[in-house]
Amino acid sequence: MTRISQTGIGHGWGSDPYKWVSNLTAEERATVKNGELVLITDCPTHAGNPSFRSVIYANGRYTHRIPNADDLYDALDKGELQTLRAEIEDKWVRPARS
Repeated sequence: MTRISQTGIGHGWGSDPYKWVSNLTAEERATVKNGELVLITDCPTHAGNPSFRSVIYANGRYTHRIPNADDLYDALDKGELQTLRAEIEDKWVRPARS
């Protein structure tokens, strides 16, 4: 299940080696570690990029990146992420399914 974090805050951007996510709840951290999608909406962004990021767990810390389009559309198809639907459809082209 996909979650939109109400508390997570992204710090840093791009290839910044020290970007991280703070203020995730224990449940959100567990969800990320289980490989499920957690999105944060409070993070720095460049013009033209989405205003949300997916949280990943790597090298013992939580960081963020621009989400994978397949993950976003899978979540939309399951009825999740309705609050971000317009922005997702504006920024991404639905990937072709084989």
